[in-house]
Amino acid sequence: MKKIISISLLFAAILISSQTFAQHNAKGHAHATGPHGGAVESATEGYHSEIVTKNAKLYFYLLDATGKTSISKGVTGEVLLQFSDGTTKTVSLTSSADGFLANDPRAISFANAIVTFQANGKSVSVKFKPQAPAKAADNHNHQH
Repeated sequence: MKKIISISLLFAAILISSQTFAQHNAKGHAHATGPHGGAVESATEGYHSEIVTKNAKLYFYLLDATGKTSISKGVTGEVLLQFSDGTTKTVSLTSSADGFLANDPRAISFANAIVTFQANGKSVSVKFKPQAPAKAADNHNHQH
């Protein structure tokens, strides 16, 4: 009897952990807003990355596993921008404060952005899709 209970508990633990892993990797997995107010995606090697559009420019931030800005000193990167017209462009990222700037006038109109950082001897990559604009308040349920 104890053996059956142990096997059942082991099976339940495996099932729960695999569901958690699947949810983390499933489409639609949402991260909290990043420390710079942008969208965050999971990257390889245990990192995360944040994308921010500000003043018609595209910025990327390398974040650690806890979502805090990683030190950008010694980190380099590039972004492969894919556009809806089928064209692509690779842009080297330039260091900007604690993040990186994709200095290209078309950068903010990307359909996909695949970022690759070189950090601590590791290649860290992440893919971003454009974020839907935030909905404006509809003001239909306000009180007078």
